[in-house]
Amino acid sequence: MEYLEAYARRFDILRHVRFGEKVVALEFVGAGEEKMREWELWGGSGDAFDGDGGVWHVTAQRDDGALETHVMDFVVLCLGRFSGLPDIPTFPEKKCPAAFAGDAIHSMDYANMGGAAAADLVKGKRVVVVGFLKSAIDVATECAVVNGNYIQVPKC
Repeated sequence: MEYLEAYARRFDILRHVRFGEKVVALEFVGAGEEKMREWELWGGSGDAFDGDGGVWHVTAQRDDGALETHVMDFVVLCLGRFSGLPDIPTFPEKKCPAAFAGDAIHSMDYANMGGAAAADLVKGKRVVVVGFLKSAIDVATECAVVNGNYIQVPKC
């Protein structure tokens, strides 16, 4: 959290950032029901969602439980290590983490351990990090710091 706060201060965006809030609802307002079903609206072109002037209603819950809705022009979903939504893969029978003699955990569980406990878990062990997105890079880097070296292989 200190890093995020320092980053926001460094780039003078702290006044635009809310810490300690959880997004509980996200709704696009501005396109009719028919338009929402059109593929072009969801086409993945990299353009901002709906150039026709719609807005996003983002409802956030504060630490005290109060809800507040913010109106935004643009939303970026960064659902990685801190998302609270683990992407647990399915495994073939007898080739799953239960058949593995070592520990197998999701990056979110690793992050929730806290720095000291996570470092103790990986210290002196050979660690394989499967994945190549933000969470994987974060965990691989932390393992390298604790153990001194690592090999990074992108998943196919």
